[in-house]
Amino acid sequence: MRKVMEARRLYPVHSAVVLLLAGFVDGCSKSPGAAQEVARIPSPHQQIEMVVTEVDTGATTPTVFEVFILPRGRAPTQEDLVLKVDKSSQPRVGWVSPTAAVISCDDGRVWHFQNFASVKLAERQFSTISISLACGEHGYKRQ
Repeated sequence: MRKVMEARRLYPVHSAVVLLLAGFVDGCSKSPGAAQEVARIPSPHQQIEMVVTEVDTGATTPTVFEVFILPRGRAPTQEDLVLKVDKSSQPRVGWVSPTAAVISCDDGRVWHFQNFASVKLAERQFSTISISLACGEHGYKRQ
């Protein structure tokens, strides 16, 4: 009977230790440079998506946001990248039409911007998307 009582008293302590270790391992597994998807917006015809990712670059450098345009349901690759920006709020993305997209954000330092994307939908079928950018004034950081 006494051993059962001791085991019951230790159970909350063991649970707390397990939860603490699980949180520590989870925090350590998020390495700098890992991208996390924060938004996925389908086009009006539902065949193409704009995906926004946030890249944790570490504590001493600004967060990097990337925007990709790609076929629906696919994981983003560097070939799909249309915007890379830091020192910015999370970009807001939207569709003006099935072939026109708009990206906006508060101030930002634009590292890469592409004003069109050619998205392969099938073996011989492509869709060209025109992209407009409005980050700060004139697409760059406000003074």
